[in-house]
Amino acid sequence: MTRALVWMRKGKAHQKQARDALVVASRSRPDVISVGDMILNLDIALDDGESAETHARQLLRQDRSNKLANYVMGSLRLRAGEYSIAETFLRLSVSAERPLAAAQNDLAEVLRRLQRPEEAEKFARDATKTDPGLYVAWETLGSALLDQKKNLDEAETCVNQAIKLSKSGKSQVEDVRMYITLARVQLAKGDDQSRAQARGTLKKIQKRQSELSKYDLGEFEKLQKAVQVKR
Repeated sequence: MTRALVWMRKGKAHQKQARDALVVASRSRPDVISVGDMILNLDIALDDGESAETHARQLLRQDRSNKLANYVMGSLRLRAGEYSIAETFLRLSVSAERPLAAAQNDLAEVLRRLQRPEEAEKFARDATKTDPGLYVAWETLGSALLDQKKNLDEAETCVNQAIKLSKSGKSQVEDVRMYITLARVQLAKGDDQSRAQARGTLKKIQKRQSELSKYDLGEFEKLQKAVQVKR
């Protein structure tokens, strides 16, 4: 544990060494749940999905209601497109005391993809209240409003907030996925000015297609067809 804390104090570049030291500590004292939570948080920071799933399963064998482990499993199932399984894990996570904003957001996104936008709106709003700085929660809320075809002005405001917050992070570069939702909202508004804005938004995305996941790339291609943008 002491070795892990020393590595953690040295900064982000040493997160893997810190996690590995914690794994050794956990083998000695698997009953200490807080160590498992620390390992999972480092797995998330390292974007190591395989390790995160292994450690989340270990925690859930000890405590089925562990909110962080349920969040990790739900998030991984969301990425894999296994939405019903993801919903089960994420509902367990958000039902815990002081739920994680990330879990509330991911549950909202799962519900949105399952075409239950009203429920999605509720959890997305919860996520923005739990952590107003979580930019993806604002995008999810905008998407949920858009899916209900209501409050498109509010939806656009939410997505612009997401873009603004994403740029305020360490990378200082907007998350390109936010522009996909912005284009969807602009296109849904239907007037000529909004359609023109959607074309401009899609041009921004086109330059950064390599950053998109398979799912987001599919959404981008649908939007291109909808506004008849020529490559």
